[in-house]
Amino acid sequence: PNGTMINVVNTRLPVEVSFSAKKSMSFATKIEFLDHNGNKYSIPILGTTDGSLLTVFPFTTLHSESIQIKGGERPPMLSIIGPIQPSVLNEDGEIEMRSLELDA
Repeated sequence: PNGTMINVVNTRLPVEVSFSAKKSMSFATKIEFLDHNGNKYSIPILGTTDGSLLTVFPFTTLHSESIQIKGGERPPMLSIIGPIQPSVLNEDGEIEMRSLELDA
């Protein structure tokens, strides 16, 4: 709805990423966008697929406000509907949220 260009009027560009796999797998990568001046903008992409939602239960619990589980005619699928912040385990074994820094 907002076109395919980012400019003064359109400051955001929605991007939807999906994947499927016949076997369980996880991956981490990034998608890079280039502008007409050769500037590179990256966004991190994390994905996992499994036959059980229990595998991703910690992630879904931690980010419950940003995730929607879709079901119906197909197997359940997680959709990200809000911001996801990276998290790490601290020395005490507790989860700490980290701010997301994108490459410019």
